[in-house]
Amino acid sequence: MVSYKVNPETIENVDTTNSDSFISERSTKIKKPYFEKGAPNNKRLGLSIRITIIVVIMLLVLLCSVFVWLSSFLSAQNGLNNFSGLVVKNVYEKVDDFLKNQFKPYMLLAKNIARDWNNRLVDDSNAKNYLTYRFQDYKSAGIGLMFGENNNSGLYSVFDSYSNGRTIYFWAYKPLDSYQITNISFLNLNDGSLKLYYSDWYDVAKQDYYISSKALFNRYPNLEGVFGAPYLVREGNVCVFYSYKVYERTLYKNGTKQFQGITKINLSLADIQTFLSSIQTFGNGYILVTEENNMVIGGSINTTTLDQKGRMSLFDIKDRGAGDLMRDIYNNNNFSSLPQSFSFTSSGVEYVISHNWFILDNLRWRVFIVMIKSEIMNAVIVSTGASVGVAAAWVVLGVLISIGIGVAITHPLKFLEKQFAKIRRFSLEDVESSSSIFKEVNTIYSHLDEMVLWLKEFKSFLPENVFLQLKKIDDENEEMSQNTAEYHESFVRKNSVSTANHSFSSSVNGKQAAHKQAKSLFKIGLQSKECTVINVKFIGLSEKDPIEITKQFSKIVVSFSSIAKSMQADIQIISVEEFQILFTENKSELKALIAALRISKSLDDWKTTSQVTIKYHIGISTGKANIGNLGTNNFRFYAVVGEVRKTSQKLSYLAHALNVKILLDESSFVEEKFIFRPVDIIKQEGKDNSQIVFELIKENIQQGDEWMYELEQKKDNEKFNDFQEAFNVLRLRKIQGSESKEDLMDSIKKSIDVIENHIQLVPSDEVIGRRILTVLEQILNSNCYEDMKRIANSYYSDISMSWKGLLHNQQVSSIPFTF
Repeated sequence: MVSYKVNPETIENVDTTNSDSFISERSTKIKKPYFEKGAPNNKRLGLSIRITIIVVIMLLVLLCSVFVWLSSFLSAQNGLNNFSGLVVKNVYEKVDDFLKNQFKPYMLLAKNIARDWNNRLVDDSNAKNYLTYRFQDYKSAGIGLMFGENNNSGLYSVFDSYSNGRTIYFWAYKPLDSYQITNISFLNLNDGSLKLYYSDWYDVAKQDYYISSKALFNRYPNLEGVFGAPYLVREGNVCVFYSYKVYERTLYKNGTKQFQGITKINLSLADIQTFLSSIQTFGNGYILVTEENNMVIGGSINTTTLDQKGRMSLFDIKDRGAGDLMRDIYNNNNFSSLPQSFSFTSSGVEYVISHNWFILDNLRWRVFIVMIKSEIMNAVIVSTGASVGVAAAWVVLGVLISIGIGVAITHPLKFLEKQFAKIRRFSLEDVESSSSIFKEVNTIYSHLDEMVLWLKEFKSFLPENVFLQLKKIDDENEEMSQNTAEYHESFVRKNSVSTANHSFSSSVNGKQAAHKQAKSLFKIGLQSKECTVINVKFIGLSEKDPIEITKQFSKIVVSFSSIAKSMQADIQIISVEEFQILFTENKSELKALIAALRISKSLDDWKTTSQVTIKYHIGISTGKANIGNLGTNNFRFYAVVGEVRKTSQKLSYLAHALNVKILLDESSFVEEKFIFRPVDIIKQEGKDNSQIVFELIKENIQQGDEWMYELEQKKDNEKFNDFQEAFNVLRLRKIQGSESKEDLMDSIKKSIDVIENHIQLVPSDEVIGRRILTVLEQILNSNCYEDMKRIANSYYSDISMSWKGLLHNQQVSSIPFTF
């Protein structure tokens, strides 16, 4: 069961025997409940709203004036450093991110190719397809495996060349461990076909990229991969390459790393130059990226030779006088100790220059960001003028804001009043969030949001009966508030003292008692009510793994709470495998049967939607029960006490034993709206009369075409008709005193045959059928005719903590069931 704690406020006791003294002290002695309206509030001192508005306007104008001057002054002094620093930072971050994003995928690709070669996943037979696919996926300028150790040259490479407005792809091939000449072929990327371009003796060991790669490996022994200097690829473009070590595979398998060659990835400088050319700094400023040897990688100005393939020195750049500027800086300090940011004058123009490094493994490139100082100062002047305009606009806006301050001051209080009224009713989904120009009010709003969030979490632990009681209390409070307001209105009228005293005394006594009751929110004590209880029992849920229990339990709670809320019922959690739903409104049995069918449909639909099967059984019982809150002011429990709750629980266990979904007692039977069938007869503890247990099959809903509906219903019900006829032997008490023993035996035998045939047609009814068969067979086997009639006419199942069935020789007993 779910319990909850309530900490009600207390109401001071007030002596109302002396009406006059009570009238004079009522505002201090009575603690007004939160729902009371119309009561006078105590006067408290506070700031005048008018003075507040005047002071705020004066401060606003004064601060705006100060900020205008301060903004202009600070903008003139610090605009250069701040603005240029921001531009430099953004540009450098763009360059740094781009270069790393360009290089790192190719570094990883080279590593993976080397690993695949070392592990014999790549060989002479599949090298072309292997490298071609990666060439296409990564869109590099060239990719390959190069071997040049021990006079054993090998080459497997795919690369491209841009010529006459189109890109041409090549495959260079010389198998390892052979003296075959190197073939350079045109490569069709679509179908992988080759067309020989030319053949040549190509010694990998003598190539510059191979020699420099080995030198860099020796220079950086801790690196498995190194970047090489840019070079012009044969039949290709200028590229920067990345080399990764490849080892002799036989020794590598045994754990020995013997250098045999490299995996080389070419990245065209054209891609880097294209990106750098798109970067804008400020005005006529620009960016340059160079090697340590002052050869240009690229920039936002023209840094290429006339043939668009050659490379040039940093000092040979003609565009915007960049080469002369860099030569003057170099001659001044030889680039050896450049600060990160500095000013420099060249050819009468003052520049603001930022110098940074791009470093990735062994790769070190200089990054120069150049801006013209006069252009920055012009921007600073414009910015200062703009700040003055903004300050003036703020003065105007401040006046307009001051007009709304009066509304702004009172708006939070009105807003909080509305939100707390919603919280009082636990309508947490309707509570709104807001903000204010005042810091203190924002803090209150923040606390309100946190409180609502916590209450939403807490709300999920409260049973539905709490909210049903709150709704009822809220309705009572509203009515009481209206009566209280009417009383205060009538009390201030000029009446005779004796009439006023008498009226006030009697009214206050009633109101104070009502307040005390309302202050405690939930009444303590049980009330006898007619109700219907649904007990839902899940089989095997607690035996699942914790993750599955959590997942399925949350689904069950969402489904059950939605159904209970829509039908104004209270849901209580007995355990992970057992739920109880209580209906106390009018026609509770009808609502309970509809709810049971909805629950059954919801659980059955899970098998279709999420492939999850949950075995469950439902018991429904209607009758009188003692319902209400038990406990103390600090701890209360909403209880349902009575046989009806026990019966619903036992019916769910009986449903499990009989392998059916929904069982209900005769008190819950609503024949005209549902389709049922009888399955057993029970006798409740402490009661003499017995009643029939029915299985709830479905709702009896009329369709549009009535004759078609009747036809379908007839087909659906035919399989149960024979079972019902056989059950009538016990249900309708058809055995009469004038009936002979032979007639009785024939009737019982006929019923036995019908039930056996029914079990064959409907195997799922085997448990129910076998149980009735046991009863009928024991009646049939009875030697005494009078015992046969008495047993047949008085059969019932005794419901207790364990289900016991029937029949000892001379008295009615029970057939044992095990749950």
